[in-house]
Amino acid sequence: MHLLLAQQGTISDGEEAIDLGQSPGDILFLSAADTELAAVAAAHRQRGGGRSLRIASLMSLKHPMSVDAYVERTARHAKLIIVRALGGASYFHYALEALHAAAARHGALIAVLPGDSKPDAGLTLFSNVPLEDLNALWAYLIEGGDANTHAFLDYAEAMLSGDEKPEAAAPLMKAGIWWPGRGVVGVEEWKSHVDLLFSPAGRRCPAGQMRGANDARSEQQYGDGITCATFSPWGRREDPPSPSPSTAPSCKAAKLARSRR
Repeated sequence: MHLLLAQQGTISDGEEAIDLGQSPGDILFLSAADTELAAVAAAHRQRGGGRSLRIASLMSLKHPMSVDAYVERTARHAKLIIVRALGGASYFHYALEALHAAAARHGALIAVLPGDSKPDAGLTLFSNVPLEDLNALWAYLIEGGDANTHAFLDYAEAMLSGDEKPEAAAPLMKAGIWWPGRGVVGVEEWKSHVDLLFSPAGRRCPAGQMRGANDARSEQQYGDGITCATFSPWGRREDPPSPSPSTAPSCKAAKLARSRR
């Protein structure tokens, strides 16, 4: 049985063995969440330096031969391996065992973190770093956001260099209000905008139109940068269709039709 080289633009469900063909790096980050992988990769590109980073999807390492190939080509050369195991140890048991064994053989650090916000004591067995470091790395990924993602990489590098570690993860607002042209706004500011939009005293648009933010879809602009648009119940900014004389029945014709039933 031979290994298939992973091709760019393809999706593997882990049912067949593949070789990711990834070159070694100082830090490995593996996760089952593509958005998380993309965020960490983008943050590393913005740094423009520091330790080399390799990222990989755990979903590509479900086949034992895929895991063996990845350990031999990439993981055994790493200095720090960070795994975000969504689904727990049972879902990626072979991969976690192989990565932990490789770290032990070659003197690398390995941190295996839960894939969600719930603690998972079963994953701690696959790690060889202090619990404090596990919780700090995990918190950066749970909170998310650009600042926490950069701090996640800073913390990982500090674990290798021995330098001072960054501040703890900053809580990220789970929900908010976004206003076109202003970005995230507070509740009071949002209420003032809404009051101005729908208040008869504050309306400066012609009857049948509403105020909105300046954007490419605006229909007509008035003073003070206000834009007005007509909203139709038919989903288009146009007047409702009016029936033609030939198709609109008269009241007399309607009564006659009912009397014949």
